[in-house]
Amino acid sequence: MRRRSYLRGLSTAAVGLVLAGCSSGGSDGDDGATDGDAAGGGGGATDTTASGGNREVDRAIAAAIGELNTALAELSGAQDRFAADESFEFAGVADRADAARSELDGIESEPSDEQATAVAQVRAYVRVVEAMNGAFLTLVDVEPDAADAETAIRDEEYDRAEGLVTNVENATGEAQTRLEAVRGDVENLRADVLESRDSVEVSRIREAYAQLLSLTNGFHALAGANGDLIAGRTAMSAGRDRADANEYAAAETEFERAGDRFGAAGETATAALDARPPERVTGPLQRTACRSGHLVTATEHFVASARAAADGDRSEAADEQEAAEEAVNAAEDC
Repeated sequence: MRRRSYLRGLSTAAVGLVLAGCSSGGSDGDDGATDGDAAGGGGGATDTTASGGNREVDRAIAAAIGELNTALAELSGAQDRFAADESFEFAGVADRADAARSELDGIESEPSDEQATAVAQVRAYVRVVEAMNGAFLTLVDVEPDAADAETAIRDEEYDRAEGLVTNVENATGEAQTRLEAVRGDVENLRADVLESRDSVEVSRIREAYAQLLSLTNGFHALAGANGDLIAGRTAMSAGRDRADANEYAAAETEFERAGDRFGAAGETATAALDARPPERVTGPLQRTACRSGHLVTATEHFVASARAAADGDRSEAADEQEAAEEAVNAAEDC
C-alpha cells in the first residue's frame, strides 16, 4: 500500500546536494573555533563572527537548516511520487522539524541583528515544513477514501459513497486550512537571508508548497463535486419514481433539482481543472466533469419527458425518456 511509504532513501546524493552548504558551513565554523582557541580566544560559545554575531548562533542556524533541507528533500520526493501515483514509503518529517526548532530554542548567546533576522526566517521555514508534513500525511491517509467513493458512485452505492465523500471533504478541508495558515510564511521567506546560508533554495520551498496546495485543492474539489453528483443522482432517482407514479409535476421538480446539482458538480470540477492540478487528481476530476455534463443533458430530457407526459403527448414523452437514458448511459462510460 502507498500509505506513508516513501523511503528516506531519496538518493544519498540528492540529499547530499541539498546539504552541501551545511557541510561546508559547519567545517568553516569548526576551523574558526580552532583558530580562536589557538589564539587564546576562549571557548566557541563566546566567539563572534566578523559581523559581530556569535558563532554558536551560526552553528545552531546551520544545524536547523540542515534538518529542514533534509526534511524538504524527503517530503518533496514523496509528494512527487504521490502526484504521479507511484508507490512510496513515507513516515513523515515531524522529527526533523522538531530537531530544527530545538536547535534554535537552544541558542543561549545574544545574536547580532543579522543573525536574529536569520533565526526568524528559519523559524518560518520550520512552520512551513511542519504544515506541509501534516497536510501531506492527511492527504495520503484520505486518498483511499476518495478512490473508494468513485467506485461506490460508479456502482450506484450512494449511501456508502456519501459517507466517503464527506470524510474526504472534511479531511482535505483541514489540510487546506493548515497550508493556508503558513501562506504568509512561504511568501515572506527571504532569499537574501536564507540563500546566503547553507544551500537553502527558497524557490524550491515555494514550489513544493504550491504543488501540495494544488493537490489538496484538487482532492477537496473532487470531493465537493462528487457530493453534488450523489445528491443529483438521488434527486434523479426520486424523479423517476414520481414519473412512474404519473406524478409529472413532482417529477419535473425532482429532475430540475438533479440538474442543478449536476451542474454544480461540473462547475466545481471544471474550475479545479482550470487551476492545472497535478496529474494524480486530474483524471478523477475529468471523469467527474464528463459525468456531470452527460447527466445535465439527461435531466433536461427527463424534464421534457415529464412535461410531455403531463400534456398527454405520449410519443414525445417516450422520445425524451429514451434520450435521457442514452445520456445516463454516456455518463457511465466516462
